[in-house]
Amino acid sequence: MVGLVINPNLTAQAEKVREYFEQSLSENSRRAYRKDFEHFVSWGGYLPSSPDMVAAYLSSHAGILSIATLQRRLVSIGKANVLAGFPNPGQSSLVKMTFKGVRRVHNKPQRQVQPILKEDVIMIVPSLPQTNQGKRNAALIMLAFCGAFRRSELISLKCENLKFTPEGMVIRLNKSKTDQLGEGREVAIPLGNRRVCPVHAIKLWLEVIGSEGPLFRQVGKGGAVSEDGLSSHAVAQIIKRLIKAIGYDPSEYSGHSTRAGFATSAAQAGKSSWTIRRQTGHKSDQMLNRYIRQGNLFKDNAAALF
Repeated sequence: MVGLVINPNLTAQAEKVREYFEQSLSENSRRAYRKDFEHFVSWGGYLPSSPDMVAAYLSSHAGILSIATLQRRLVSIGKANVLAGFPNPGQSSLVKMTFKGVRRVHNKPQRQVQPILKEDVIMIVPSLPQTNQGKRNAALIMLAFCGAFRRSELISLKCENLKFTPEGMVIRLNKSKTDQLGEGREVAIPLGNRRVCPVHAIKLWLEVIGSEGPLFRQVGKGGAVSEDGLSSHAVAQIIKRLIKAIGYDPSEYSGHSTRAGFATSAAQAGKSSWTIRRQTGHKSDQMLNRYIRQGNLFKDNAAALF
C-alpha cells in the first residue's frame, strides 16, 4: 500500500519489522487496503492527506459508491497516512461530519442475500445425481450449511482436517476471517438421517478423492476430478446453480446464503445464540442477531391473535 516509516537508526532491524508488520494483516486485507488507496490516488489524493482533501473525496463519490465502500475507503486512507507517519485525517471533525452527512442523505438498506434454509437443503440434496460432480455438490452444500462456513473457510479445508467420530465428524479449521492469528477451532458436524446426512455425503466424496489434499475440487464435465481446489467464486457459482435447480432465482443468493440460512434455521428451531455462535464462529451476538431476529419473526408474535 505505502511504505512503512522506520527510524533510519534501526535499519538493521528494518526488514524484520517490515516482515512482521506485513504478516499482521491477511493477504485479503492488504489487497483491499491497497486497492482502496489506489482509487484515492487516481482521484487526485496523496500523502499526507488533509481533512479537506478526504472530505472532498467523500463528497465527490457520495451517491456513487455505497456507504459501506466509502467507509472502507476511509479506513484505508487513514491506515496509509498512519503507516507513513502522518495523522489520520479520518479522525478530524470535518471528515467525521462530512461522512455523517453523506450517510444521512445517501444511506440505503444494505442488500441482503436470501438464506438457504434447512428445508431448501432437504430439497436440493436428494435430487443430485450419484456422479462425481453430484457427490461433490452434495458434500459441499451440506457442509457449507451445517458448518456455517464462509467460502474462504470451505476452500481452505483439506482432507486431513477431518476426523470421524461415532457422533459424526469434527473439522479442524486452521484459520478464518476472525482468526487471523491461526489459533484455529474445531467444528462438530453431527450425523443426520441417511437421506440427508452431511457426514455420509463427505464419506462418499472421500471415496472419490482419497484422504489427502483439498477437500473440495474442480470436477470436469466428464467427471474427471482435478487435484486443484475450488476458488471462492466457484463455490458461489455452484450454490447458485443448486438453488436454481429447485426453482429459485439465483441472483438473490450467494456463497453466504448457506451460512445465513444455518443461523436463521437454528434460530427458528429454538437454538440458543451461544450454540449458534459456537458453530458460526461469531465472536459476539451483534452480527448474529440479524439472523436470529429474522428467524424469530413469527415466534411468539404479538399479532397472532386469531
